[in-house]
Amino acid sequence: MIRQAAMARHATQCAVLSTQSSRLSAQYSVPSTLHSVRSTQCLVLWVVTLAATVVGCSTLHLPVSAKRESSREKEQQREQVVQTFEQRRNEAQCRAALARWQQGDAAGCKSLLLQLLAHSPGDREAQRLLADLYLAEEKPAEALQQLQALVKQHPDDAQAHHSLGLLLESLGHTDQAIEHFELAVELEPKNELYTLSRDAASE
Repeated sequence: MIRQAAMARHATQCAVLSTQSSRLSAQYSVPSTLHSVRSTQCLVLWVVTLAATVVGCSTLHLPVSAKRESSREKEQQREQVVQTFEQRRNEAQCRAALARWQQGDAAGCKSLLLQLLAHSPGDREAQRLLADLYLAEEKPAEALQQLQALVKQHPDDAQAHHSLGLLLESLGHTDQAIEHFELAVELEPKNELYTLSRDAASE
């Protein structure tokens, strides 16, 4: 009995020692595991920080670029609105001037046209109408000045070249007239009137 009891105590002690040994092993292996985990966490944190920095640097300029683009678009839209407004205003004023002339109010027509040309010097319809008005008033010098300004500002205007050619021809400047007739034909080769004017002046 005593021997059996001693053997039982010995077995119990061995089990206790085995348990303690396992606990010690686990205790001393924890720091290694924690070190590995912490290293991994640090690496992940570094990668995330680096990625955030790179992405942040690339996106910091996006709002500024977007604002500049938006500002540029708004400026273009504003310029387009102003241009459209001025064009419609000039067309309306030119129609009003023509109406005045048709009603026999040549002075009122001229006043409106001069006002229009004061703020829009390159308006071809106003220049053309004013030149016609001067011709109707038998003021060829003033008409010549308007038509010369018109072809200078709008060299691609075939009608203006033809009108200037007719006026120059009536003033006896045939050579200069032919030059403008030629330009009119070059710009609109299918226009028979321009061709006839050139051929007639060249005879």
